[in-house]
Amino acid sequence: MAYHRFRLTESQGLVGYLSHAMGQSVSMSEAALAYAHEQRGDMQRRGLLLVSLLQDGWPLGGALDRVGMTLPTHVKMAVAMHDRDPRMREVIPQAAEQRQLLAAIWSVYAERFVFLVVFLIAFTVIQLFLFARILPTYATLFLDFDLQLPIVTQWAIDISPLKQSSEDELRVALPLVLFILALLTLVVPIGFVIYFTGWVTWRPQMVQRWLFPLDMSFVYRVFAIGERQGIPLIDTLRDVSLEHPVPLMRQRVGAAGLRIEAGEEWISAFQKQHLLRPVDAAILRASQKAGNSNWVWDDIATAAHRRWSHRAMAIVQIVFPMVIAICGVMVGVTVYVYFVPLVKLIEGLS
Repeated sequence: MAYHRFRLTESQGLVGYLSHAMGQSVSMSEAALAYAHEQRGDMQRRGLLLVSLLQDGWPLGGALDRVGMTLPTHVKMAVAMHDRDPRMREVIPQAAEQRQLLAAIWSVYAERFVFLVVFLIAFTVIQLFLFARILPTYATLFLDFDLQLPIVTQWAIDISPLKQSSEDELRVALPLVLFILALLTLVVPIGFVIYFTGWVTWRPQMVQRWLFPLDMSFVYRVFAIGERQGIPLIDTLRDVSLEHPVPLMRQRVGAAGLRIEAGEEWISAFQKQHLLRPVDAAILRASQKAGNSNWVWDDIATAAHRRWSHRAMAIVQIVFPMVIAICGVMVGVTVYVYFVPLVKLIEGLS
């Protein structure tokens, strides 16, 4: 995972370097050549191949794919928009910054999720061992000494999934369960590698809706850049609807573009597609009259990103302590079920 994230950083560094160079009226091929001369090994080889492709007239996105550069989905979108209109080069560093901000929040979620998975796997392994070995021993001991098992322990024996299992079945079942749990411990880090490398762009519908305000904050910045460069809003909408990696965003932006082309006011079209909050729409209408909507888009983007970040962190700060409390209850019940019989057995024998 660390290796792939390092490769992502290298690729984003190259793309950011190229976009900055273009802003200084330096050609992409010259900037890529300068970058390649500063690198060593495989990165230098890729850089020189990129120079050759750019000089042959390849678009930046196609050239990066050809040399095997790994880019996050939003950066790929930014590169594609640049290929459509070179004036949109500022979108590339904005996309890289968006990715870094999102990665910082995801890392918090990932740490807690991995902790929870490891805890559940360890707890399951321990419970399987206790169900298979300790509970039957308790039942035999208390029967031999003519003692009554505590109610909770007896209940655990009654619900044990291994209650009727033979010794041979346990020898087969337990290693199989342990193998499945070990496989699950590999799935979690592999899943995060796939996410961070951008190999898979699919998101469940629920995740799309949850991340929509964050994705929208990036689109607001794209609108701001388009306005600064004098690009008609309808053209920017069309590019976003074609290149954005999230289907929900493509659908809503595309529908807003169709409404605008049909003659509807663009702010009203944005609101009907849930692309603008009422307060943001009011600010944009006022800024239109004053002729300063450029900086308003940036302010709306910053506010949208801040709101989503605060909500995301609030969820972690509220839900994770509740999860820890539930885990504590599970451990407490386990201790009670398995240690109270020992105390009762000692009292019965004394």
